[in-house]
Amino acid sequence: GSNICGIKDILSSFPDQLFEAGNVEDLKSKLERIINMNTQERTALGLQMSAHVKSTYNIPQFVSKHEALYLKLTL
Repeated sequence: GSNICGIKDILSSFPDQLFEAGNVEDLKSKLERIINMNTQERTALGLQMSAHVKSTYNIPQFVSKHEALYLKLTL
């Protein structure tokens, strides 16, 4: 993903998968690295990234964090 707010936060555990915003050569390099991975490596990376997102950004946690924020803002 592009190394911009939001995306870089979600992918913070995977800095090697981020490319500099607007840098086509950096994006190309990241894509080539993934394309050149064998199936097992790509699958493992995908599973790691999926597990990270599911554990970090699940709905109950999302709701809980937003409720806490809203309560903080109303005090």
